[in-house]
Amino acid sequence: MSIPSVQNLSQPLMNREGLERLPYEVTVMILGYLPFQHMETVAKINPYLKRVTLTAFQVKAVDSIESWIGSLINNLDPETNARQITGLSRFLEMNDQGTRIMNATNLFSVKSSISDYKREIIKILKSLSPEELDLLERENRWFPEFFEKIFKAVRLYQKRDEIVQNLPPEEQGQALADIADGLAELGEIDEAVEIFNTITDSSSQDYALAGISYGLAKLGEIEHALHVVKTIEKPIVLDWALGYISRELMKQDNIDRAHEIACTIDNSQERDVVLREIALAFMNCGQTTRAFEIARTIHDSEEQDLALSAIFTKELKQGYTKQAYEIACYINRPETRDWALRQILFI
Repeated sequence: MSIPSVQNLSQPLMNREGLERLPYEVTVMILGYLPFQHMETVAKINPYLKRVTLTAFQVKAVDSIESWIGSLINNLDPETNARQITGLSRFLEMNDQGTRIMNATNLFSVKSSISDYKREIIKILKSLSPEELDLLERENRWFPEFFEKIFKAVRLYQKRDEIVQNLPPEEQGQALADIADGLAELGEIDEAVEIFNTITDSSSQDYALAGISYGLAKLGEIEHALHVVKTIEKPIVLDWALGYISRELMKQDNIDRAHEIACTIDNSQERDVVLREIALAFMNCGQTTRAFEIARTIHDSEEQDLALSAIFTKELKQGYTKQAYEIACYINRPETRDWALRQILFI
């Protein structure tokens, strides 16, 4: 795809620095080598790079998607998959989706158009048999960004269609909730919500909402995830969802926020498990004092001992014998406490 040129830039070329001193088209080509996530970071630097990055994002998206569609077409059997080949070929001939991407005015609109593009491709691929889909996936190991998990999504849609066709409505709830959960985990939130809206029984709705909240948390949409959790009616499912969000925050190194959310879990067993994981997360970050404080708040003695034993071992290995002794004294199980104290004596 040719790179659009931009005239009448806001600053003279010689007043720019670094990338900004290069011709617009060259900068677009350079930025095109970056992953999309890094492009979004570059776009925040200044208005000029925001504009250039948008073009680079658009060109890379259209080129990579169209190249991948061409690969799909080449790996489909012309005799048995003529309908799918025709459907995919229309994308390249009409190029409506590519035009929408190139006409987008910001990165959010580009990603929205890419999602629409992917949704249309999924509609075509889900008409393949499981064997044909497996073969196509084996032959296409490379995926454009945003399409890495498309085959998993296709299989979930196929499963959804099978459920709707073969199960009576009153038996579809939990099965559809599992599909919504799977799609949300892949980041296909809109599609998960679409399936949620077809579920009629409240129990299955709660499980679907828990999956959607987790999917949002994985995308970094924590407040949105918490808003979804508040609509869950079943207390135990709500607590599971809060636990999922806390764990996802730990993965994102936002342990303080994870702890804040974990403390709102009503079910003591679920809360203690998550608090133990949070204590160990603080320990692994070198914040053993904070880890010890959180371990002390765990009510279940077994969960507390697991946390305290791990913190004790870390302190002892680092040579902090006094701190290790203080932690060992709080271990509940006599056998475990005696073991810890013996470790100190052997130093």
